Amino acid sequence: MLKSITTAFLILFFTSSFAQVIPRREDTLSATLFKVFQKARQYSLYRQQVDWSELENKLVIKTSDPISFEFFKSHVQLLFSTIGDKHAALFINGIKISAIDTPTAIRKSLIDQLKYNNPQLKTQTFEGKYGYILIPSNSTRDNLKLLAQSIQDSLCLLIDKQLSGIIIDLRANEGGGIYPLFAGLHQLIGEGPFGAFSNYEATSKTQWILKKGKITQQKRIIASVTPKCSCSKEMKVAVLLSQVTTSAGEMLAIAFKGRKNTIFIGEKTYGLTTGNVSFRIDGHLLALSASFTEDRTGKLYNGSVMPDIEITEGDNFSDLYKDKKVLEAINWFDSKSSR
Repeated sequence: MLKSITTAFLILFFTSSFAQVIPRREDTLSATLFKVFQKARQYSLYRQQVDWSELENKLVIKTSDPISFEFFKSHVQLLFSTIGDKHAALFINGIKISAIDTPTAIRKSLIDQLKYNNPQLKTQTFEGKYGYILIPSNSTRDNLKLLAQSIQDSLCLLIDKQLSGIIIDLRANEGGGIYPLFAGLHQLIGEGPFGAFSNYEATSKTQWILKKGKITQQKRIIASVTPKCSCSKEMKVAVLLSQVTTSAGEMLAIAFKGRKNTIFIGEKTYGLTTGNVSFRIDGHLLALSASFTEDRTGKLYNGSVMPDIEITEGDNFSDLYKDKKVLEAINWFDSKSSR
């Protein structure tokens, strides 16, 4: 990927105690490894599918001798790989440790487009009829409240032009905070429930609900904007996807799944669609998959989001009139208008 994928959607901090004895405080890495194992055992989405006793015998250090960082790293990778959590990560001393996995090979042409253009929040109109808004990645370094309102203001600049279709470009969205994106685009997503986080058995759900620019979960407001416009729920929407669309970018795409007058154009996304829960451990950040993502129809996602119309090459962020995905979206808008 072009940068480390951010995995902070639902950040919660827990403190727990366990009956087992944590290794000596002098051996910091052994103690941290033990705590990471315990958190995974207690909170992982996949915890019921794992033989934890067997895994503990492989991972937990039974000696008081210090361990090397490479030994520690390999055991954390083994933990994530064994439980099948591709979205898990431990951020320690500026290093990200994740499951041993063969990453998706990102097309060089796409990498070059993103590198040379550095896509940011942007709007444009086409033929006086259709609009375009690019939603980029974000991180904990960003002011997410300001970002949400900037997205809202940008969207309303388009809606106020009385357009008949809007393109939402998620091709450069590698993740970050998802709730500000939901709030910023709330007019297009629609009022009421539009998705959820669900447990492995789909017996427990935390719904995503939008109302007047506020995104709520379990009756708690977690992001909001000051609404600046309104539009018809029949507005045509085309969502553009790429191999780089990841994590929060994928969840934003899922928020539009099941919506009427909506199409998805581009490529299969990266495939990190689980919701994460995060913990502080010995000053480091641990993120574990704790839920599947569910769209408004009840469909669960545990992998990539698929396009309706697959187009691989032809990205052109510097001249959207030459961009094959954008042109396909305009063609779809025109065909919908003629029906």
